[in-house]
Order: sequence, then structure tokens, then C-alpha cells
Amino acid sequence: MNISLRKSLFTIAIFSFVGAFAQGPNNSGTYYSAADGKKGKALKTALSKIIGNPKVTSYNGLISAYQKTDRRDDGKVWDMYSCTTNYNFNDNGGNYKNEGDIYNREHSFPKSWFKKKSPMVSDIVHVVPTDGKVNGMRGNHPFGETKGETYKSNKGFSKLGKSKLPVTRAPCSSRTTSTRATSRASISTWLHATRAR
Repeated sequence: MNISLRKSLFTIAIFSFVGAFAQGPNNSGTYYSAADGKKGKALKTALSKIIGNPKVTSYNGLISAYQKTDRRDDGKVWDMYSCTTNYNFNDNGGNYKNEGDIYNREHSFPKSWFKKKSPMVSDIVHVVPTDGKVNGMRGNHPFGETKGETYKSNKGFSKLGKSKLPVTRAPCSSRTTSTRATSRASISTWLHATRAR
């Protein structure tokens, strides 16, 4: 068999394998099956029925959910804001004075921006475990690029200060990209344009 044919067959095999497991949650392949073959209004209606009544985790329920979604390899909580953390999942209550004291929950965009309405208030995609002190310093500032004139967490992992970009004049916060390979690491590139406060 020549190399070009082998490469083609290998590529087809890979795409077939990946496609078989990328069809639905938990590789079920059935999540969107009610929308198969539909177009226009029928597709919109089918999709609305599929996603229209999502299972919403409560704000307090996020702590339990993080044990599945934000567990480091060593069993500790993965914190996207600080490199000074070694939290167990029950280290989320009480007050903080310093970085590394406790973790809490962070909305990637402040609750005040959507008036604390559900389901955003407890959306696990946008509410993540973070160091309490660093989260408190961020407040409701948008993400952006900054030198950290106002605040820098340990080793400059997270920063608060003037925006380096002309899109907004409001203070912003940033986080250096984590070495952990995850989609949440890209959050440091987000920038939300805001009104002058």
C-alpha cells in the first residue's frame, strides 16, 4: 500500500472514530437526534425543545460540581486567579485576609452586569472557583490587558490597573495565561468594552 493511500485511510479512520464520540453528552450520540434532518422553523423548534429547559445548578450547588469540573491532578481545587493556592474543596467558607486563605466563586462577568438573574448567577461555565482575596480585588472590573498599577497578586499572576488598550478607559483586571492546558486559560485575552463609570 502506498504512503498516500495509507495517510488517507488513517485520516478517514481518525475522523470516523472522533465523529462517533462527538455526538452528544457522555458520548451518547443522541442529544441532538431530535433535530436531525430538520431545517428552518422545524430545526429552531427542535433545538428549543432540546435546550429550552436546562438543568440549572444552584449557586450553592456549584461547590459540589467543582469537584468534577475543577479538580487538579493532585485532587485540590484548580484556581484560575492565583498561583498561591492549595485548596481542598471544603476550604470555601469564611473570611479572607490574604491570598491563599480561602477560595470562593467568581463570575467571569460581574453579577451586577446582569442583575443577579438566573441562570447566569450559577452558570458553571462562567462561575469558577478563585482565590477569595484576588477575586475581591478584581471587584466588577472587566477583563483586559494591564500592567497592574493598582494591584498584583503573588508573582503577578493576576493584575488590576489601567487598561493598556484604548477600547476602554475603565480599570481592568487580567490574569497571566496558566501553564495548565484548558480553555479557561484563554480568559486573560477577554476584554469587555464598558461605559465610563
